[in-house]
Order: sequence, then C-alpha cells, then structure tokens
Amino acid sequence: GEAARGRAVGGRFQPDIFPADLHLPDTHGPDTVEAWRGHEPTSPIVVLTGSNSINTAVHALRRGADAYLVKGDLSVPTLDRALRYAIERRRTLVQLEGERKTVALLQEVGATLAAELDRDKLVQTITDASTTLTGAQFGPFFYTVGPTRGGAHMLFALSGAPRSAFETPPSRAVVPLFEPIFLGKQIVRLDDA
Repeated sequence: GEAARGRAVGGRFQPDIFPADLHLPDTHGPDTVEAWRGHEPTSPIVVLTGSNSINTAVHALRRGADAYLVKGDLSVPTLDRALRYAIERRRTLVQLEGERKTVALLQEVGATLAAELDRDKLVQTITDASTTLTGAQFGPFFYTVGPTRGGAHMLFALSGAPRSAFETPPSRAVVPLFEPIFLGKQIVRLDDA
C-alpha cells in the first residue's frame, strides 16, 4: 500500500523538499503524503493539484503536507513563495515538536525528583534526562572521591552504554579531555570520541 511505497521512496533518497502530485494513476495523494510524513517527519512536502481539486489539497495538508500548488498557476513567484513557506513551516513544526518533547521530559524528571528519595535513582534519572536532552549517545556521571585535585573519580551513573565500557581507566592521552570535568570547571561534550 501507500505506507510501503512511502518507505520504499524514502529508503532511496531524502529530498530537501518532497513534491507530491495528488493525481498520479498509481497513488492516492493524501495517503502518499501521510506515508511519506510517517517515514520522514522533517522534509517539507509540497503537493501539486488541479484547480478543480482544492479540497484534495486541503485534505493532504491535514495529513502532513506543508503547502500546495495548483498546476495551472505555477508562476515563478508562486512556486518560490510556496517552497519558502513549506520549508519554514516544516522547520518551525520540527522545532516545536522538539521543544514539546523537552518540556515533557523535564516535567517527568521534575515529578520523579519530587517523589523519589533514593539518591541513586535521582542521579540516574538526571543522567538519563541530560543524555537525552543533549542528544548524546551516552552520558557518564562521575563522582569525585577524596580531595578535588588528584582525587579518585567513581562512575556513579551511566546512561546509554554498559558499565563495562568504563571499567578500565582512560589512557593518559584521553585524560586531558576530561580534566575540566574532574576539576569541576565545566561539562564536556565530544561530538566524536
């Protein structure tokens, strides 16, 4: 069906803008739009329709399209305006969805912090949330044992990786990368470690 077709198209390429003709013989326009939107939530979708089927275009907008163009009115200014609108609309919707997820996660963490008394669970909750919010693959939380300078660093909580990955101490070449963390000066985020 349309969902499989949308996944097949999406598996081959990821366009900056996905144009969808609502009247191709082997598709049902709004279903194709919905299938593509389900596969690729960030690509703007612009539907093409005839002047006698504006209702179909509106239906496609409700199912995930960002803008529509009427085939008989494809002037350069109209095309430019529709493409810019679709790009900006999709960018805004994706940003709002990210913010919605952030607020929901923070509310969940707040509820946990208010109800939980177990220190280990509290630290794990914060480590998990921090890892998710920063988009990190994994996030370790170290606790300094002993004096601040030269003290031992214990892995207290870990999110997104097995504890065994941190059982061996880091090599001397890697230690300077983490020195600001161990000295309590700053958080370090590495895009490629």
